Amino acid sequence: MENCLLMARQLMLDQISKGRNKNFVMSPMSIVVALSILAFGSRGRTLEQLLDFLEAKDMDDLKAKASLMMSAAAPAENTKGLILSSLNGVWIDQRFAIRPSFKEIAETVFKAEANAVDFLNEAEIVRNKVNLWVKNATKGLIKEVLPPGAFSYGFEAKEIMKNLGLTLPFETVADFTEIIESLESGKVFVSSIVQESCIEVNEKGTKAAAATCVSVQLASRPPPRPSFVANHPFMFMIREEISGIIFFVGVVLNPLLG
Repeated sequence: MENCLLMARQLMLDQISKGRNKNFVMSPMSIVVALSILAFGSRGRTLEQLLDFLEAKDMDDLKAKASLMMSAAAPAENTKGLILSSLNGVWIDQRFAIRPSFKEIAETVFKAEANAVDFLNEAEIVRNKVNLWVKNATKGLIKEVLPPGAFSYGFEAKEIMKNLGLTLPFETVADFTEIIESLESGKVFVSSIVQESCIEVNEKGTKAAAATCVSVQLASRPPPRPSFVANHPFMFMIREEISGIIFFVGVVLNPLLG
């Protein structure tokens, strides 16, 4: 998760250097999960880069790390004061058949819905479906990919990832032949990775949600809390104590904003 924390650091520094008085939050875990799903659909040098970025030795190691993350993010019935939404989904153009092996990994390991949709003729309908799914899965904290919000933050991760050495998934030479069964699967690449995160903290507890959207296209196209007074800039993390997995990291530059 080190590279995702470097991404968070770069985003925060960009906010400060540009003089933006805007609060920031992102989910390293959500990014890791999205890239891990991609890794299981990749081969060759593309897979090697993804494994390196995700700090995994091999696919077995990646699967073990993914299982640990999903277990840590699973809803706990006795948890009080914390609402954490973790959602994963795979949306693929219905013109292409999803490989059964990829579909099985997505659904069993990542609890990700695998959906075949008509991007070509029903793009707006699909967009509304995805946004409704995001809204329901995040209990209304995130209404669409990427909406404005009182304490939400959205960003495009592609350029930051490329600066950190993850380049092949975004190039036309990317190898995602393990995702779809098609002669054109060798022409598929990632065009963008967008994340929207939202956090709400009050006297009742904490609500946090994140949605990471990976766009792939063809090359042709707890107990009562003490009062907390935030009257100065500060940095925060939401971290699972046992595994150490960081769900969210952010910075409040302007406590007066939401």
